[in-house]
Amino acid sequence: MDNKTARIRPLTASDSDGKLMLFAIGKANLESLAVANRQAYGHPLIIGVWALLSLAFVHVMNWWPSAHQSLLGVLGYLKPIPAFASVAVPLMFLIDWNNRPHFEKRTQEALKQGDLLNPTTYYGKSPASGFWVLEYGTAFIGLIALDANDAKKTKKGFIRHFYVEEAYRKTNIQDDLLKHAVKTAFDKSPAIQSIEGVDALALAPHIHDCYQRAGFRLSQEYQSAGILGWWKYYTTVLQKENRKRQ
Repeated sequence: MDNKTARIRPLTASDSDGKLMLFAIGKANLESLAVANRQAYGHPLIIGVWALLSLAFVHVMNWWPSAHQSLLGVLGYLKPIPAFASVAVPLMFLIDWNNRPHFEKRTQEALKQGDLLNPTTYYGKSPASGFWVLEYGTAFIGLIALDANDAKKTKKGFIRHFYVEEAYRKTNIQDDLLKHAVKTAFDKSPAIQSIEGVDALALAPHIHDCYQRAGFRLSQEYQSAGILGWWKYYTTVLQKENRKRQ
Protein backbone atom coordinates (compact mmCIF):
# COMPACT_ATOMS: atom_id res chain seq x y z
CA MET A 1 0.00 0.00 0.00
CA ASP A 2 1.20 3.49 -0.86
CA ASN A 3 1.19 5.59 2.33
CA LYS A 4 2.82 8.63 0.77
CA THR A 5 1.31 12.00 1.67
CA ALA A 6 1.93 15.53 0.48
CA ARG A 7 3.26 17.98 3.03
CA ILE A 8 4.58 21.52 3.20
CA ARG A 9 7.50 21.96 5.56
CA PRO A 10 9.99 24.74 6.35
CA LEU A 11 13.39 24.61 4.69
CA THR A 12 16.04 23.14 7.00
CA ALA A 13 19.71 23.99 7.36
CA SER A 14 20.82 20.57 6.07
CA ASP A 15 23.22 20.34 3.15
CA SER A 16 20.74 18.34 1.09
CA ASP A 17 18.05 21.00 1.45
CA GLY A 18 20.49 23.76 0.52
CA LYS A 19 21.71 22.02 -2.63
CA LEU A 20 18.17 21.09 -3.67
CA MET A 21 17.02 24.67 -3.16
CA LEU A 22 19.79 26.15 -5.32
CA PHE A 23 19.26 23.53 -8.02
CA ALA A 24 15.50 24.15 -8.17
CA ILE A 25 15.85 27.95 -8.29
CA GLY A 26 18.46 27.72 -11.04
CA LYS A 27 16.34 25.20 -12.94
CA ALA A 28 13.27 27.45 -12.70
CA ASN A 29 15.07 30.35 -14.37
CA LEU A 30 16.81 28.32 -17.07
CA GLU A 31 13.57 26.50 -17.81
CA SER A 32 12.27 29.87 -18.99
CA LEU A 33 15.09 29.96 -21.55
CA ALA A 34 13.89 26.72 -23.13
CA VAL A 35 10.30 28.01 -23.20
CA ALA A 36 11.40 31.32 -24.75
CA ASN A 37 13.41 29.52 -27.44
CA ARG A 38 10.50 27.24 -28.38
CA GLN A 39 8.12 30.18 -28.60
CA ALA A 40 10.59 32.10 -30.76
CA TYR A 41 10.94 29.17 -33.17
CA GLY A 42 7.22 29.30 -33.85
CA HIS A 43 6.86 33.08 -34.02
CA PRO A 44 5.52 34.31 -37.41
CA LEU A 45 8.40 36.77 -37.78
CA ILE A 46 11.03 34.06 -37.25
CA ILE A 47 9.21 31.64 -39.56
CA GLY A 48 9.09 34.36 -42.22
CA VAL A 49 12.82 35.05 -41.91
CA TRP A 50 13.55 31.31 -42.07
CA ALA A 51 11.44 30.90 -45.21
CA LEU A 52 13.03 33.87 -47.00
CA LEU A 53 16.59 32.80 -46.15
CA SER A 54 15.83 29.22 -47.18
CA LEU A 55 14.41 30.32 -50.53
CA ALA A 56 17.45 32.53 -51.11
CA PHE A 57 19.70 29.55 -50.37
CA VAL A 58 17.70 27.37 -52.78
CA HIS A 59 18.08 30.03 -55.47
CA VAL A 60 21.84 30.41 -54.97
CA MET A 61 22.38 26.64 -55.05
CA ASN A 62 19.92 26.18 -57.92
CA TRP A 63 18.02 23.58 -55.93
CA TRP A 64 14.60 24.42 -57.31
CA PRO A 65 12.44 21.29 -57.69
CA SER A 66 12.45 19.77 -61.14
CA ALA A 67 11.03 16.35 -61.96
CA HIS A 68 12.14 16.10 -65.60
CA GLN A 69 15.82 16.80 -64.80
CA SER A 70 15.98 14.24 -62.05
CA LEU A 71 16.87 10.59 -62.51
CA LEU A 72 14.56 9.89 -59.58
CA GLY A 73 11.54 11.56 -61.13
CA VAL A 74 9.18 13.11 -58.59
CA LEU A 75 11.87 12.82 -55.91
CA GLY A 76 13.43 15.84 -57.58
CA TYR A 77 10.82 17.92 -55.81
CA LEU A 78 12.60 17.13 -52.54
CA LYS A 79 15.76 18.98 -53.62
CA PRO A 80 14.97 22.18 -51.62
CA ILE A 81 14.55 20.33 -48.30
CA PRO A 82 18.28 20.35 -47.37
CA ALA A 83 18.30 24.14 -47.81
CA PHE A 84 15.44 24.63 -45.35
CA ALA A 85 17.10 22.32 -42.82
CA SER A 86 20.50 23.97 -43.26
CA VAL A 87 19.08 27.43 -42.57
CA ALA A 88 16.98 26.28 -39.59
CA VAL A 89 19.95 25.05 -37.53
CA PRO A 90 21.99 28.29 -37.47
CA LEU A 91 18.81 30.32 -36.99
CA MET A 92 17.92 28.25 -33.91
CA PHE A 93 21.47 28.73 -32.65
CA LEU A 94 21.22 32.51 -33.11
CA ILE A 95 17.93 32.65 -31.20
CA ASP A 96 19.44 30.74 -28.27
CA TRP A 97 22.60 32.87 -28.46
CA ASN A 98 20.49 36.02 -28.23
CA ASN A 99 18.17 34.80 -25.46
CA ARG A 100 20.64 32.95 -23.25
CA PRO A 101 22.49 35.95 -21.72
CA HIS A 102 19.23 37.48 -20.47
CA PHE A 103 18.07 34.33 -18.73
CA GLU A 104 21.50 33.36 -17.42
CA LYS A 105 21.78 36.84 -15.92
CA ARG A 106 18.44 36.41 -14.16
CA THR A 107 19.56 33.01 -12.90
CA GLN A 108 22.80 34.41 -11.48
CA GLU A 109 20.94 37.32 -9.89
CA ALA A 110 18.47 34.94 -8.26
CA LEU A 111 21.21 32.65 -6.92
CA LYS A 112 23.28 35.56 -5.59
CA GLN A 113 20.48 37.23 -3.65
CA GLY A 114 21.29 37.81 -0.01
CA ASP A 115 18.45 35.61 1.18
CA LEU A 116 20.15 32.49 -0.22
CA LEU A 117 23.41 32.94 1.67
CA ASN A 118 21.75 31.57 4.79
CA PRO A 119 18.05 31.12 3.99
CA THR A 120 16.99 29.54 7.27
CA THR A 121 18.40 32.52 9.19
CA TYR A 122 17.14 35.10 6.70
CA TYR A 123 13.58 33.79 6.58
CA GLY A 124 13.58 33.26 10.34
CA LYS A 125 13.85 36.98 11.07
CA SER A 126 10.09 37.50 10.86
CA PRO A 127 7.28 35.07 11.71
CA ALA A 128 5.53 36.26 8.54
CA SER A 129 8.48 35.24 6.36
CA GLY A 130 9.17 31.70 5.31
CA PHE A 131 10.87 29.34 2.91
CA TRP A 132 8.77 26.23 2.43
CA VAL A 133 9.33 22.96 0.59
CA LEU A 134 6.48 20.87 -0.82
CA GLU A 135 7.05 17.11 -0.81
CA TYR A 136 5.15 13.96 -1.69
CA GLY A 137 6.59 11.29 0.51
CA THR A 138 10.31 11.90 0.08
CA ALA A 139 9.96 13.29 -3.46
CA PHE A 140 10.56 17.01 -3.95
CA ILE A 141 7.63 18.78 -5.66
CA GLY A 142 8.23 22.50 -5.25
CA LEU A 143 9.21 25.46 -3.11
CA ILE A 144 8.15 28.99 -2.25
CA ALA A 145 9.95 31.76 -0.37
CA LEU A 146 8.08 34.81 0.97
CA ASP A 147 10.08 37.70 2.40
CA ALA A 148 8.26 39.91 4.91
CA ASN A 149 11.27 41.10 6.90
CA ASP A 150 10.65 44.77 6.07
CA ALA A 151 6.86 44.62 6.33
CA LYS A 152 6.67 47.12 9.19
CA LYS A 153 8.14 49.80 6.92
CA THR A 154 6.91 48.78 3.48
CA LYS A 155 3.59 47.14 4.46
CA LYS A 156 4.46 44.49 1.87
CA GLY A 157 5.61 40.92 1.56
CA PHE A 158 7.49 39.69 -1.51
CA ILE A 159 7.56 36.23 -3.08
CA ARG A 160 11.20 35.82 -4.02
CA HIS A 161 11.14 32.24 -5.26
CA PHE A 162 8.30 30.03 -6.48
CA TYR A 163 8.80 26.74 -8.33
CA VAL A 164 6.92 23.47 -8.88
CA GLU A 165 8.18 20.45 -10.80
CA GLU A 166 6.61 20.13 -14.25
CA ALA A 167 5.12 16.68 -13.63
CA TYR A 168 2.87 18.04 -10.86
CA ARG A 169 1.71 21.33 -12.38
CA LYS A 170 -1.47 20.01 -14.00
CA THR A 171 -2.77 19.04 -10.55
CA ASN A 172 -2.60 22.73 -9.49
CA ILE A 173 -0.75 21.69 -6.36
CA GLN A 174 1.12 24.99 -6.64
CA ASP A 175 -2.10 26.61 -5.38
CA ASP A 176 -1.65 24.91 -2.00
CA LEU A 177 1.92 26.12 -1.76
CA LEU A 178 0.96 29.71 -2.55
CA LYS A 179 -2.04 29.68 -0.19
CA HIS A 180 0.14 28.43 2.64
CA ALA A 181 2.68 31.22 2.16
CA VAL A 182 0.04 33.94 1.78
CA LYS A 183 -1.97 32.76 4.80
CA THR A 184 1.14 32.65 6.98
CA ALA A 185 2.19 36.16 5.97
CA PHE A 186 -1.19 37.81 6.52
CA ASP A 187 -1.94 35.90 9.72
CA LYS A 188 1.45 36.47 11.34
CA SER A 189 1.84 40.16 10.48
CA PRO A 190 -1.10 42.61 10.62
CA ALA A 191 1.25 45.21 9.11
CA ILE A 192 1.24 43.47 5.72
CA GLN A 193 -1.30 45.07 3.39
CA SER A 194 -0.17 43.45 0.14
CA ILE A 195 2.03 40.69 -1.25
CA GLU A 196 3.97 41.04 -4.49
CA GLY A 197 5.50 38.51 -6.84
CA VAL A 198 7.00 38.27 -10.32
CA ASP A 199 4.69 36.98 -13.05
CA ALA A 200 6.06 35.98 -16.47
CA LEU A 201 2.84 35.22 -18.32
CA ALA A 202 4.31 33.68 -21.45
CA LEU A 203 7.19 31.85 -19.77
CA ALA A 204 5.48 30.32 -16.73
CA PRO A 205 1.72 30.15 -17.40
CA HIS A 206 1.18 27.71 -14.52
CA ILE A 207 2.51 30.33 -12.08
CA HIS A 208 0.46 33.09 -13.73
CA ASP A 209 -2.74 31.03 -13.46
CA CYS A 210 -1.93 30.19 -9.85
CA TYR A 211 -1.53 33.87 -8.98
CA GLN A 212 -4.80 34.71 -10.75
CA ARG A 213 -6.74 32.03 -8.88
CA ALA A 214 -5.41 33.38 -5.58
CA GLY A 215 -6.56 36.92 -6.33
CA PHE A 216 -3.30 38.49 -7.52
CA ARG A 217 -3.58 41.21 -10.14
CA LEU A 218 -0.96 42.42 -12.63
CA SER A 219 0.46 45.90 -12.20
CA GLN A 220 1.75 48.03 -15.07
CA GLU A 221 5.37 47.52 -14.04
CA TYR A 222 7.42 45.03 -16.04
CA GLN A 223 10.91 44.18 -17.30
CA SER A 224 11.56 42.91 -20.82
CA ALA A 225 13.84 40.00 -21.65
CA GLY A 226 15.00 37.93 -24.60
CA ILE A 227 14.97 38.49 -28.34
CA LEU A 228 13.25 41.78 -29.25
CA GLY A 229 12.02 42.05 -25.65
CA TRP A 230 9.08 39.71 -26.39
CA TRP A 231 8.97 38.23 -22.89
CA LYS A 232 7.91 40.43 -19.99
CA TYR A 233 8.25 39.98 -16.24
CA TYR A 234 5.35 41.78 -14.56
CA THR A 235 4.90 42.68 -10.92
CA THR A 236 1.75 40.98 -9.62
CA VAL A 237 0.06 42.19 -6.45
CA LEU A 238 -2.38 40.67 -3.97
CA GLN A 239 -4.11 43.27 -1.81
CA LYS A 240 -5.15 42.08 1.63
CA GLU A 241 -8.81 42.90 0.99
CA ASN A 242 -8.77 40.93 -2.30
CA ARG A 243 -7.35 37.79 -0.77
CA LYS A 244 -9.40 34.71 -1.55
CA ARG A 245 -9.85 32.87 1.71
CA GLN A 246 -10.17 29.13 1.38
